[in-house]
Amino acid sequence: MTELQRGITNFVWEREDGKIVKYFSKYRWNIILLNIFKFFFMDFRPQGLRDGIEREVEAKDKLSKIGVKVPLITEKEEDYIVMEKLEGSDLESFLENSKPYRCFEKGLEKGSQLRKIHDNNFSLTDSRLSNSFVVGDDLFSLDHELFEKKSSDIQKELDLISLQTSARFINKINYGSFIKGVKEGYGEGFRKNLLVRYFLTFFTGLWLGTCVKKSPEKTLINLKNWFRDIYNFI
Repeated sequence: MTELQRGITNFVWEREDGKIVKYFSKYRWNIILLNIFKFFFMDFRPQGLRDGIEREVEAKDKLSKIGVKVPLITEKEEDYIVMEKLEGSDLESFLENSKPYRCFEKGLEKGSQLRKIHDNNFSLTDSRLSNSFVVGDDLFSLDHELFEKKSSDIQKELDLISLQTSARFINKINYGSFIKGVKEGYGEGFRKNLLVRYFLTFFTGLWLGTCVKKSPEKTLINLKNWFRDIYNFI
């Protein structure tokens, strides 16, 4: 098998038959941190440490029923699932290599998709650009191990935090076009808690840049886009 992604808590491979295998580690420190964060904001409904596969499977079923495109799961085992392979690129790569007007269009689509998810009282929690995939003109949602079917306000806010934080790593023109589209696509509610979101995304940007991307250059781009957002907000 060919390794595609080595995450902190998950590994993803491509099998010889072209199917994608996602392995779920037993050590779910990301869920522990999520639960601590939720408790801090008075959300006392913890997610289970060993329920990632069940949430992933349930999410893909529920999301597809409301019109959100997801990859098809073909096999499910105790510690991994097998999915169809999508031919395209992750949303971050797409935005980096597109014209600003295309970034705006995808922002509209992503904002509308996220609003539909929230209107059905669902949340993804982790809505980073790398968890969306562009196939032709279609936008797929990929990673759902933190999915919540009865979502709290803080988990919906985490969707917006993770999306905007990850988008700030792309160049300023394409970021500005994309996030403008997201705002219009999501509509009423995007500006709710905006100042608090800006405060939190300063730290999530530093964390993603230094600990996940491990790139001083990307971290600097993220900070510059953050300062521009603050300047425009003021």
